[in-house]
Amino acid sequence: MPELPEVETVCQALLKHLPGKVISEIIVRQAQLRNLLDEKELNYACKDKKILNLRRRAKYIIVDLDTDKALLLHLGMTGKFRVVNQKEEFLKHEHVIVNFTDGESLRYEDPRRFGIFRSVTVPVSGGNPECLESLGPEPLGEEFDDLYLFKKSRKKTKPIKNFIMDNNVVVGVGNIYAAEALFRAKISPLRKSGSLKKAESVLLKNKIQEVLAEAIKAGGTTISDFQTPDGSEGYFFRELAVYGREEEPCLTCTSPIRRIVQAGRSTFYCKNCQK
Repeated sequence: MPELPEVETVCQALLKHLPGKVISEIIVRQAQLRNLLDEKELNYACKDKKILNLRRRAKYIIVDLDTDKALLLHLGMTGKFRVVNQKEEFLKHEHVIVNFTDGESLRYEDPRRFGIFRSVTVPVSGGNPECLESLGPEPLGEEFDDLYLFKKSRKKTKPIKNFIMDNNVVVGVGNIYAAEALFRAKISPLRKSGSLKKAESVLLKNKIQEVLAEAIKAGGTTISDFQTPDGSEGYFFRELAVYGREEEPCLTCTSPIRRIVQAGRSTFYCKNCQK
């Protein structure tokens, strides 16, 4: 599933193409995504509206329009976008087509149909819709400061990896990047969140930011089928130290990397290096 760096990469790619375009119509070819799409409702909210900006919040992309409505997009597990001429043939799993008055279209492809494509109301221009209000801070934002994780983790018994992946704590620290950040911080994913010392929480915060920034610079991580709108892949997979490396030697101590399951997700770590 695309995580924060992949979504940021897609958002920045679309930002080069979409602002200033005026929506002429939205065509729904498959209504059953994670949310049930209503073509009539989408057109009522978006037709003849100009795109002002695109921005990311957690793993969502918000498309700001020149109205109190915005498009809320989520890539799900296999979602992809491309910007093409309206005359180009549809791909099999292109479920939503946004046509523009200049003859181009934004096409959303999603073979597994776990994505989200809906219109939402925003309180002010550039504001967040009500459905995202409960989310935690952005890991690369100012609110995620040196003391944040320490204060938030007091008396918590949840395993530290599950804790930093909780979107109510901090958004966008997905499975791959949580494992990598914990390895760099030399913290076991099995430890209780409340056991973090202040210095450890600062180090973990720094490593989360470091891993995410590097991944964004590399265009994300292509594990299965993630691609940017231009068809390119993310290359952070070359930097992975533990994720997907079960039984391979640790790059630091040569001990075998272990794989366990936490909250239904694979966790990779080095028992020797991470305490």
